[in-house]
Amino acid sequence: MTKINIKKISEFMYEIPIEKKEGMNVPGLIIASEELMKGIMEDEEVIEQVKNVAKLPGIIGKSIAMQDAHRGYGFCIGGVAAFDLDKGIISPGGVGYDIGCGVRLLSTGLSKQNFLKKREQVLSEINKKVPSGLGKGGTIKLSDKELNEILEKGVKWAVENNYAFVSIPSPTATEWEKVEAFEFDSESGLTWKKVDGFFGLGNNLILDKEEGRQKEGALKIISVTPKLPVVRWVSPVFEVVPGKVYKAEAWIKSTVPVEQKRRDGFLRLDFYEKVPDVWNEATQSNTTFLSSRYFGSREWKIVNALGEVPQEAKFATISFQASSPSVSDFLLDDVTLYQGADE
Repeated sequence: MTKINIKKISEFMYEIPIEKKEGMNVPGLIIASEELMKGIMEDEEVIEQVKNVAKLPGIIGKSIAMQDAHRGYGFCIGGVAAFDLDKGIISPGGVGYDIGCGVRLLSTGLSKQNFLKKREQVLSEINKKVPSGLGKGGTIKLSDKELNEILEKGVKWAVENNYAFVSIPSPTATEWEKVEAFEFDSESGLTWKKVDGFFGLGNNLILDKEEGRQKEGALKIISVTPKLPVVRWVSPVFEVVPGKVYKAEAWIKSTVPVEQKRRDGFLRLDFYEKVPDVWNEATQSNTTFLSSRYFGSREWKIVNALGEVPQEAKFATISFQASSPSVSDFLLDDVTLYQGADE
């Protein structure tokens, strides 16, 4: 159980006092019954995420976690925070993006002054075009009976009614040409970079000459605890062809067992219009494709991220990303980038 200082201040409220040494600006507050609190406390990362939000600039009042609090990206799921209009921040991670929770951040060339002139028309148009509310604008109309069948059968109902496939359809390209490979059998693998922008210590890249999937040599990624919970270890930049399909493939292994509910560590394929000038948390790609996340008992598993290059993109990187990088050290081996062959 976590050793973090938590005080019960009412029947359904638990407070995490401000810890100035850790940079908290406001207290944390968890709203839960005693029974729910036991479940929340089983994952120390949830408490850490409440504290991380309390460190964000311009936060007002408290960093709050509601009754459904569980581990997320940045904010915990069920996290709530308010920010000062002038000194605060806007964070898509505050809503969630792991399973497409509906958040979108759009950057435009509009100034605030020009937008305000058309604000009412823009908001009215958004309200017309973007579905919201129960059943608003949906193409599938379901009866109460059908809803009950969905609740009982789950994805089986979707398969039976042709809304889902039993197996994943074949990728666009079925023949692949190897573009680049990293076997990490020599010091060449250390050309990868650790990208966090959050003052992680050292490069956290070690060539482990005793490990390896087929022969000795693997990239060992040492776990870190950054100020914000996203860390990437990135390959050199590759040139790619717009409109082509690419597949990044790698073998991953954890050094300690990773439970499914705490799964972490995945492959990432990013496409860029220009080679990034700097590598930090602000580095942006045109498009990102992710593999599934790792879990298991210290065994090698293959993962892949597959995607089509946008027309405006010319470069790509492969990276290994950890969202809660203190969960485990990882080993990475036999990383390969493939291009879909012409039909």
